[in-house]
Amino acid sequence: MRTVRTIEANLVLPSNDHCKSRPIDTYVRYYFGWTVKGRREIVGSFIYGPAQDAPGMYVVGVRDQRLFAHDGVMQMLLHYDVDRHKLIDIACFGR
Repeated sequence: MRTVRTIEANLVLPSNDHCKSRPIDTYVRYYFGWTVKGRREIVGSFIYGPAQDAPGMYVVGVRDQRLFAHDGVMQMLLHYDVDRHKLIDIACFGR
């Protein structure tokens, strides 16, 4: 959880014509960890709009269905390299 809190404390959400960011505490934020080609990653799924859970931070399993947004919501996906302490990517989908 400490790493996730550090990610959120330093995160600047993208905002453009396609994706208007909002304050981070208005998103339902699901996080899980996995390893890709030997590199440890934290993946975040941020959902704005109707969701199963209230806005906040949740650590879930990689197969948790709540990670996937449905029509009518905005979703951002974040990839963070744990060993390098570096944001790899953040992308926005939806409205």
